[in-house]
Amino acid sequence: MKEVPLRSAKWKDEMGTAWFPPRVAQSRMLLTVLDACASCGDVTRARFFKDRVLNWNERVVDGRVAFDGVTDAEAAWNGVAKAHALSADPLSCIAVLREMEGDPAKTTAAATATTHRMLEDSPALPSQSNDSSDITSQPDDSLPLPSKSATATVTVKATAGTGKSASAAGVAWVTRAKPSQCTYNIALMACHRGGRPDWARTLVARMRTMAARSGDANMYPDAVSYTTTARAEAAAARGYTGAEHAGGLAAVEAMWAEVRGPLGPPPDQQCYGALID
Repeated sequence: MKEVPLRSAKWKDEMGTAWFPPRVAQSRMLLTVLDACASCGDVTRARFFKDRVLNWNERVVDGRVAFDGVTDAEAAWNGVAKAHALSADPLSCIAVLREMEGDPAKTTAAATATTHRMLEDSPALPSQSNDSSDITSQPDDSLPLPSKSATATVTVKATAGTGKSASAAGVAWVTRAKPSQCTYNIALMACHRGGRPDWARTLVARMRTMAARSGDANMYPDAVSYTTTARAEAAAARGYTGAEHAGGLAAVEAMWAEVRGPLGPPPDQQCYGALID
């Protein structure tokens, strides 16, 4: 890097590599640091760095879109979801889906005032490990999400140690990204770790419904989705985690029918092995 000449504008070298002016970072590099925080289950730093990345005006915006079609916002929010999934409270990842699906136009001053009041009151983070009391009654294709107040509490607690207000840390919905197949797969991993195979089954059903409604074939559950859900069922069947939420043989047979159906993923050895297990 020391041999790269300092120039004031973008240029290409003799190998065709594009170089950028000093102090301008590729988004892929910045998101790698965010992913490192997420891999450690550090929710506070992941959220803080997500905001730093998306609000850094001098970065190369959406630099990886040309390679894999993933925008900076999607990658950053998936990093936050991953941090929650690998944290001590993995089921808090489900609340990230509500954050991502929130409508910026519906975020009012009242919601901001509620957030600041929650900061002042410092409520305890609700435990979601094996308690479904915070789950609202919703249609079959809806998310098994906690209440909106619980979602806001998760965000407030995650930003409490950053020295920033909750609105400055992203509660005001400044930058948004809709959940993708990758996001749902991260949430399925959280359900596996948190012992909620029933939530995993609901998420898989929602993915199929959303794909059918939108016509987006990339939203259908893939082999990773079914593998993770099957492993969650196996752990529950063995009594390791979430035994009281196990779907039993009927749930596994339903998954097998979906996997082998016309809308199922291509044959995958790990997926089949997880279902057999």
